[in-house]
Formats: sequence, structure tokens, C-alpha cells
Amino acid sequence: MLLYSLSLKLLHIQLYATLIIVGIFPLFFYKIIIKPLNILLYAMKEVSKGNSKVTIPATTDEISLATQTLNQVKNDLENYISEKSKTETIMEIAKNIQTSLLPSDLDVFGYEIVAYSKPADDVGGDYYDIIDEKGKKYAVIGDVCGHGLAAGLIMIMAQTLIHSCLQSGITDLTEILIRVNQTLLSNIERLQEDKYMTLTLFRFEENGKIIHSGAHQDILVYRNRTKKVEAIKTYGCWLGILDDISDLVRNNELLLEGDDMMLLFTDGIIEAIDENQNRYEKNRLIKLLEENGEFQPEFVKQKIIESLNDYTIEDDITLMVFKKMSILKETRSM
Repeated sequence: MLLYSLSLKLLHIQLYATLIIVGIFPLFFYKIIIKPLNILLYAMKEVSKGNSKVTIPATTDEISLATQTLNQVKNDLENYISEKSKTETIMEIAKNIQTSLLPSDLDVFGYEIVAYSKPADDVGGDYYDIIDEKGKKYAVIGDVCGHGLAAGLIMIMAQTLIHSCLQSGITDLTEILIRVNQTLLSNIERLQEDKYMTLTLFRFEENGKIIHSGAHQDILVYRNRTKKVEAIKTYGCWLGILDDISDLVRNNELLLEGDDMMLLFTDGIIEAIDENQNRYEKNRLIKLLEENGEFQPEFVKQKIIESLNDYTIEDDITLMVFKKMSILKETRSM
């Protein structure tokens, strides 16, 4: 009888133990394994969406390695977002500065002038300008190799240096280029950038005479008398390459008659590529100018922009169109 009683108690104990295990173990398993895994999976999903603010709590050893890895990814994401934000802020500041430096007044007596510029990135390396200094009018077209922030900074330097030279009373174009080159070269070396700049300066004189200096793209001149385009070479040296360019630059002269048109452009236009990998090229610009040179500068500008619609543009593009007024138009505009 005693043996039977002990056996019955032992059976009860085993039964209670089984019930406890069956009831408690799932709760234990959920709390220790399933719940942390669910939290971890949720965190992984959020991080994959770019949410670096998600909280990843400490876990048990069973999933600690995965948690540590995810935390590292999260930290890397936070650092990336922080650096990306800083870069975007810098780019935005540079873009605003560059935009503010664009000429607001394209006024040169005796000429109708329009311009267009579009950077490949937020900040570009193309530079165009119309400058009125001490009663003289100047124009500038330039292009820093490449595009982006570094190119944009060098473009801003060039603009500032040219304005400073003119404000200090230097009117000789070759002397301006020599001084700009010296400072640009020094600053490019400090930036540790492999950059250079093509640039042509223009000074407008009376009766359609224009003095120009510096190496850039050809100057395209539509001659109203012949209805043909003349491609005028520019001479000089790229800026930011050599210490002394005094022997490489010289002043040159061209003459525009009434209703002649001058087109300045950067290589982003002629290097655009169509779906067959053919470049736009200078000859297409010449043909377009010969077909439309008798019209107003705004019309020619729009024709050029439209002609680029079927091309992929990988660089900054800039163009300036000048039309010399006839004597009758000049008289009316006075």
C-alpha cells in the first residue's frame, strides 16, 4: 500500500512537471529566441530602407553576432547619411554662389546678346560673363575640365580674378590672362586637383571691332554679307598648366559688320553623343548657324538647344550669341 501511494505521488509530480514544461517553455522560447529575432528582423527591414534611427536592443548570445553586424551596418548608414548631407550642403552653397555670379545684364551697346548655360551636375565648370568696367565692355567664355564641385570652385576663382584685374585698372587682355593663370595654378596645386581651364577674353571697341585673347573653342562668326560661317581660331595656352604663359598669349582682333553674328560655346555641346554614338561636332553648329544666322539671337539659341534633344549630354554646356546691330538699329536704340 505504501509503495502504491509513493508511485501515485511520483506520477503526480511527473504530470505537474510536464504541464509546467509544456506551459512555460513556449513562453520562455518566445521571450528568449523568437521575440529578439522578430525585433532583429524588423530592425534589418528598417535599416534596409535607409532608416538609421531604428533602435536595436541588446540580445542573447544566440543572435548577438547578427545584432553586432546589423549595428555596424546601422552605424555605417548613419555616417554615410551625415557625410552625404554635408556634401549636399556644400554643393548647394557652391551652386548658389555660382548662380549669383552669373551676369544679370547682357548689355553691350550695338549688340543683341543672349546666353544659355546648363551644368552636368549641381555645380559646373563652365564660365560666361559680360563685364562693364570703367566704361569698357568685356565678355568671357571659359571651361574648366570636368565638372562638379572642384571644377565649380576653379570657375569661381577665375571669375573673381578677372574682375579683380579689371577693377585694378588692367585692361590688356594678355596681362589679365597671365595674372589669372599664375594664381589659378597655385590654387589648383593646393586643391591637389588635376585641372586646367580654357578661356577667351573679349574687349569690345567701337565700330564692331573686338579684341580677344586666350585659348578656347573656335569663335564662329556668321557673315551676313556672304551667309557663311567663319571659324576663327583662338590662340594661347590652357590656364593652370604652366607657371609662365607670357610667351604663349597674344591679343587678336576681329571685326563684326551690321547683322553679323558671333557664337561662343563650350565643348559640352559638340561632344554630346546620339544613340549611334556619333558626336554632335562643330560642323553641325556651323550648319545650324548658316541656316539661322539671319534671325535674332534668341531664335538661334533655341534652335541649338532643340537640336541637342536627341543627344546625351555628359558635360556642362554653355553658349553665347552676339548679333551686331545695323547702323539703323543702333541709332534707334540710342
